Amino acid sequence: MPPELTIHQIERRELRSRWFIALLSLVMVMGLVATWLGLFAFLGVNSAYGTFDELVQEYFPETDAVDLRLPDLSEVSRIFTEDGTLLSELHDGRNSEPVQYDQIPDTIVYAILAAEDGDFFVHDGIDFESIFSAFIDNLQSDSTRGGSTITQQVIKKNFVGDELTIQRKITEALYAVELEQRFDKEQILEFYLNSVYFGSSAYGVKTASREYFEKPMDQLSIAEAATLAVIIRNPSENDPRREAERALMRRDDVIDLMARSEFITVEEAERAKAEPFVISPPSDFDSPADHVVAEVRRQLLNDPEFFFLGATNEERTQAIFGCPAEDEECEGGGGLQVFVTVDLDLQNKANELLQDWLPVPGEDFADERGAPTGAIAMVDNNTDAVMVMSSGLPFENEQFDLAVQGRRNPGSAFKPIALSAFLESGGSLQSYWDARSP
Repeated sequence: MPPELTIHQIERRELRSRWFIALLSLVMVMGLVATWLGLFAFLGVNSAYGTFDELVQEYFPETDAVDLRLPDLSEVSRIFTEDGTLLSELHDGRNSEPVQYDQIPDTIVYAILAAEDGDFFVHDGIDFESIFSAFIDNLQSDSTRGGSTITQQVIKKNFVGDELTIQRKITEALYAVELEQRFDKEQILEFYLNSVYFGSSAYGVKTASREYFEKPMDQLSIAEAATLAVIIRNPSENDPRREAERALMRRDDVIDLMARSEFITVEEAERAKAEPFVISPPSDFDSPADHVVAEVRRQLLNDPEFFFLGATNEERTQAIFGCPAEDEECEGGGGLQVFVTVDLDLQNKANELLQDWLPVPGEDFADERGAPTGAIAMVDNNTDAVMVMSSGLPFENEQFDLAVQGRRNPGSAFKPIALSAFLESGGSLQSYWDARSP
């Protein structure tokens, strides 16, 4: 991580920040004054003054009064068995696992800073050198790249949008400077690293590490961290699965930038570029108990017992699944850890029994009339905990769960249960009851 600043460096940064705000304001004022003088020639003093006042209000928003609170981030929810076995991950297209800044490895931080904002810990929200460099590059080539700092990217994504207007860019610049006065660098960078989109529904560096490399963050190599940094600029064009050649080329560019910024040595850069480009294939989580997961979701959304999740279906949905990926104004939600009492070993044995006794119609067993079905449910008599809820049917074939949703008369199948209860209470097999109606 970057070294801690001394008190003298902090004072110089604050002084530079004040000079920067003054310079930015002066430049924009000069432009508006020139516009005002031109208006005098056409509109007269009163009209020109009124128009100028409107321009000042439009282009110079009062940043002190603006709510620049960093939004709460959604988190993925998970369902576990009591022994910690993962049954399902719940989200609404925004797979996110925010972590604290000091939990993010240096390698990932350095790679993303090198790719997106090498002077992040030096500038005060805007990097004029980067903007000028991007302007020259865009003039000299057909491609375009921005000069926005990470702080500006946070402002654009969460506060001002991406409309291509001068007013928006000025507002973005002023808000970026103001944001850096309200939050320290680590707070802004933590929010960015946890919220930036990496494609494939992965938001944030922790989720992206698992999505593309099936590794925790602290196990990523320099080359793998650089690959993640490549994706940020354009997750579609730089998709390491579909555009492997392009992503590999950009990965090596980022590694060179890391060396140029002295985040790594030249020797480390050469070894990293020689590392094979290997990306894990996409994989959907295969739950070992889909019907159980479906029932948990149904109860969380509908059961009055979980009133604390929200009064409406919309509130509960957000509390469980977090924000939809396409809703940029939504914030928060998710992050639940739900534990169920189902015993997976017993559940699997119940499934096997039902599938052996009541095979599902298929190539080996065809029955146009339909096949008989059954269900097994088991509870712990001491705790009332549900241990098994099996319908014996594959979830992809039938989502209706006979074990909990079926309302069928048990008929004579219940007689052994009644007899067992009778015997446990002291009854005898030698007893008999007059079955005639009174």
